[in-house]
Amino acid sequence: MKDGCGVATRYERCGGNFLNAVILAAIIIFCL
Repeated sequence: MKDGCGVATRYERCGGNFLNAVILAAIIIFCL
């Protein structure tokens, strides 16, 4: 993954499980 995908780590700590999954999915799609 690129450095931009590393932003997911911030949401993992601050966000909830469902919200985190949605954000991670969006980030992964954009990184592809």
